[in-house]
Amino acid sequence: MLHATPGRAPGSATPVTSHTASVRKIPLQGEALWETVRAAVEKPWRAAEDGSTSAHSSLVIFDWDDTLLPTAALVAAGRIAPAPGATPAASKTGAASAAMLNEWELDSLLESCAEAAIQALQVAAKYGRVIIVTNSGYGWVNETASRFCPQLLSVIEDIPVISARSIFEPLGVVEPWKWKVACFQRIANCVQFDPLGITGPSSLISIGDGWHERVAAIMTAQELKLPCHVKCLKLLEQPGVEQLVQQLELCSQVFEGLAAHPSWVEACYSVTDAWGLQLEARAADPQALSGSLAGSALLQKQGVETTLEVGHSGAAESPEVEVSDCLDFETAKTPASVDKDWVKDEPTLLEAE
Repeated sequence: MLHATPGRAPGSATPVTSHTASVRKIPLQGEALWETVRAAVEKPWRAAEDGSTSAHSSLVIFDWDDTLLPTAALVAAGRIAPAPGATPAASKTGAASAAMLNEWELDSLLESCAEAAIQALQVAAKYGRVIIVTNSGYGWVNETASRFCPQLLSVIEDIPVISARSIFEPLGVVEPWKWKVACFQRIANCVQFDPLGITGPSSLISIGDGWHERVAAIMTAQELKLPCHVKCLKLLEQPGVEQLVQQLELCSQVFEGLAAHPSWVEACYSVTDAWGLQLEARAADPQALSGSLAGSALLQKQGVETTLEVGHSGAAESPEVEVSDCLDFETAKTPASVDKDWVKDEPTLLEAE
């Protein structure tokens, strides 16, 4: 396991932040950088590896920070220096608990997180194509993986990793959520979607901790009129390392059902004192969704406090989305109340999202 002294890269006086990573390592940016990943995104589609049904075929886009790597927890633990002006993780978030871990405990959890992330990526790859899209600077994903979760490197070497920021900020796109939208649309334009899942994916699946991913996925499908089902899985904001491990493990267990579900899906993790980690979801066909995501019971057998709540909506198509209401994620029980203050801070944390 590679170690970083608090807030600094090993053997370097430069704080480890996505800003400094992008400054040191960007040989290309804008359209030139896009051209380096375009071929990997455009390569011919292949059927799902399980061979059982092409209807499961999906284009799966993962975020990186606080989705595959516990970035906020690493900041709280002093392993990564926050960007200037970034707000520390609130005491009520899981990430804040990382400050209480000793070095051995944190390293052990990081190894578990890497294993869970590898499993999630490999399971997703069985059902189509996986891409990582981050709002951090170019080079940040590989740098942080090598320092904190080196086991992940061999897996992400085979996955297109795209810095939406490094491509679209130089092109004049200012707002971080628009970087994600522009990047998702570029990717979608390189893929031939197929409702039957034979010549292309039948689903666009977005997995990430922020609202940027949900907006990008839904707006991309709407504006490009894609013939596919949009499925969004929103992870906890600023999770603790153990929380991220649990989320990724559950993601692996329910992914087949998510990919196979015959309509749009919106799913969201939450944590309560009474029930622990919960996965709440809604879709046009709640009965089918309940069966699809029944794998959450597997985690309960492993001693993880996990429940599954399933709701419904009569709409056959993905819900319309407006940026003004993108924070009002509807769960199975009631619309979620979201503290909008985190939106202003979230793009500045490590300048990552």
